[in-house]
Amino acid sequence: MTDSATDTRNTSAAAGFSRRQALGLAAAGVAGSFLSCESAPAANAAQPRRSADRRFFRHRVGRDLELLVLDDGFVELPAANYALGVPAAQWQPLLQEAGLPVDVVRSQISPVLVRSRDRLVLLDTGFGALPTPDGRRTAGHLQASLRAAGYRPEDVDTIVISHASADHLGGLINSERELAFPEAQIVFAREEWDFWREERPTPNLDEGSRAFFLTFTRQIFPLIERRVLLVDRDVQLARGVNVAPLLGHTPGHIGLQVQSDGQRVILSCDALAHHVLSFRHPEWRFLADVEPEHTVAVRRAILQEASDRSDTLLHGYHFPFPGLGRVRSIPGGGFVFDPVRLQ
Repeated sequence: MTDSATDTRNTSAAAGFSRRQALGLAAAGVAGSFLSCESAPAANAAQPRRSADRRFFRHRVGRDLELLVLDDGFVELPAANYALGVPAAQWQPLLQEAGLPVDVVRSQISPVLVRSRDRLVLLDTGFGALPTPDGRRTAGHLQASLRAAGYRPEDVDTIVISHASADHLGGLINSERELAFPEAQIVFAREEWDFWREERPTPNLDEGSRAFFLTFTRQIFPLIERRVLLVDRDVQLARGVNVAPLLGHTPGHIGLQVQSDGQRVILSCDALAHHVLSFRHPEWRFLADVEPEHTVAVRRAILQEASDRSDTLLHGYHFPFPGLGRVRSIPGGGFVFDPVRLQ
């Protein structure tokens, strides 16, 4: 990714990864190796190590890669948003069983910095200076967490934006409307960028959710467009660091797969909305899913593959910090997330 490719009007990329292809691969499940960008032998992934400072969490992936999960804060949302149209009598017992409130979900916000031998790749940027939905300042702490971990914003050379929601792209801009990461190239899926810039219809979104997207894309897109690299399919950002198309939550939603020495982590962003409900019932829709049927297909594929492979950890952007854990299947077709525990 060179400087000559940063202008969105002049970028070239390979053929697109269509939603039809995503659904086909998802239906094939593990046989299609939905998220694999290269083959890897089965192996036990190394156990994550907690930091003394709770604002970040380090995890080594093989010899070549390190993940740094960063705490941006949290927002609180109605629990009913995570099982849209499902009677409360079905989902409330699952939250109770997990020891969670049944009325509100504390949604953690956890960008991830991936350090390879020659690159620093940041996946998503939290809220930044943008207001949270309820107006409280419970998020926007990425910069402080990054510095606590020993990095400066200038150190980050690549930022991947999974999708154009305020809690993922807000931290690209500081309170003075300047680039918060002045040296970084910003990677978007072309379909994601075009969808929100052109303000295409969103029949599956309520007007409040649509307005929340558009309010901030209208503000931020013009400020960052000269630094954006648009991609049309899975690409390698660094050795062992690959963009993974996870279409559905939004039309161009992407995540990352990181892999080294037979160890792998799937960074799923918003393909999985909740660490209990999205696992036990992958078919349940989250309020902000733009294309719910595609989201469900992709979600099932991620869960099936992660549960079938002993070399794989999963990260959820909105799971309780640090959001890393293993996936196991349970009778009846559901799944359970076994998180890494902070001591």
